[in-house]
Amino acid sequence: MKNYLLGLCAVVAAIALSSYTAPKTELISFHFIPSNGSEFYYENPARWELAASHYECTDMAADCCILRIPEDKLYYYPGSATEQLAGYLSDQGLGSWDFNSATHAVNQLTFSTKP
Repeated sequence: MKNYLLGLCAVVAAIALSSYTAPKTELISFHFIPSNGSEFYYENPARWELAASHYECTDMAADCCILRIPEDKLYYYPGSATEQLAGYLSDQGLGSWDFNSATHAVNQLTFSTKP
């Protein structure tokens, strides 16, 4: 009987401990709207749209199509998702040391470029 009770306690403990895993960081996708972006444009939230898909990357001449960034990089910035992204990009080289500049961040975080 003790073995069954001990086994049951082990199963309950395993289930309880497995529910306390760290949350996964989701990647957020952004689409850069105008063609031929620059540092100034990358820092403007009006130049980005949230959750673009791959088909938007065709037949447009621009350096960035889909940028993917972990949501935890944007969490501390206020506003909408595009405002958070613009704030994060503006901080590069100044308040955030992840990248040297907004352009460097965009280049590193770009998942797909337009042809």
